[in-house]
Amino acid sequence: MLIFGTSCHGQNQKMPSPETFLKSWIALPDTSIGEVVQEPGNNLMLVYQDQKDNYWFGSWGEGLYKYDGTTIMRYTTEDGLGHNRIDQILEDKTGNIYLKTGDGYASVIKLR
Repeated sequence: MLIFGTSCHGQNQKMPSPETFLKSWIALPDTSIGEVVQEPGNNLMLVYQDQKDNYWFGSWGEGLYKYDGTTIMRYTTEDGLGHNRIDQILEDKTGNIYLKTGDGYASVIKLR
């Protein structure tokens, strides 16, 4: 008979409140938010293609990039992100983009 054991380290941590978890959000497109750049930085960690065929690039410490086929926009903590390291990018059915950032929280980018 084989017996398998598992460890549950970290599973007893208290979940943050929704207000803390959804620490910041950015309503896009808003020309006052983000900056147009010629190319993404050198520290890209992941790529995500959304429902509208935009490409999102998460970086190690340079923020988030969005490429719409024409323009590359860069978003950082100066624009409301919780952290400039992007660990995960997800999208819900309504087109909201969710980011897991380096501070352990999520940012929500609402696409209009």
